[in-house]
Amino acid sequence: FILCQLFFFTIHILQTTYAELIKSFDFCSFIHAVITTVLSHYIFMKHPSKIVNIFDISDITESSFSYSIFKYLPFFSMAYGVYDIFSGILQKRWDFILHGVVMLVIIFSAYVQDKAHIAVLPLTTELSTIFLAFRSFNNVKINMCFAFTFFLYRLILLPCISFYILGKICLDSMFASTLSIGQGTLNSLNGMWGYKIYNLIRKLFKKQFDSHPILLLEISKLKLGKFSS
Repeated sequence: FILCQLFFFTIHILQTTYAELIKSFDFCSFIHAVITTVLSHYIFMKHPSKIVNIFDISDITESSFSYSIFKYLPFFSMAYGVYDIFSGILQKRWDFILHGVVMLVIIFSAYVQDKAHIAVLPLTTELSTIFLAFRSFNNVKINMCFAFTFFLYRLILLPCISFYILGKICLDSMFASTLSIGQGTLNSLNGMWGYKIYNLIRKLFKKQFDSHPILLLEISKLKLGKFSS
């Protein structure tokens, strides 16, 4: 956990030192997203049964690569949660701070219950963050990939994952209360970010249509033709 924190803060120092060369590209966020996305998807491609049985990993050999992912990947994300709080303070973004705090609380609570491995399933949602890191390049295709993966993973799959995990634990326990509040907070944050993304997409399409008056005229003709028939 400490080594992972040192890793993220070293990357941050290097990024700050060479800020002019790398512009606004967030290397810490990108590296965390790539590692968690690849490893979490690898787990569920190799062990598809764990998608519906994430709590029981007793059938996975302790010396295997899969077991190491289940054991260590959550701590990697905990360390990123600390960096997320630090980054949020620097940028004065309360949503980043809250996101980092919730990540820490959820994974630590799961660790205390010897269930930290269940965090591997929600980490599949980090796929959208890979495209988010490239949004500073203002590429329409990258922006659309980010929007698609965000809506699919964070607004559709993550709520389903949240209900699935909560349905597998004792609802009277403190762990269930912590998990339900944390998951509710994360889903609310994703809903807020999703609304902002929707508005950005709407403005993007409006800008595209405004810059192509011929295309806008053709669409108007189609609409008129539809109603006249």
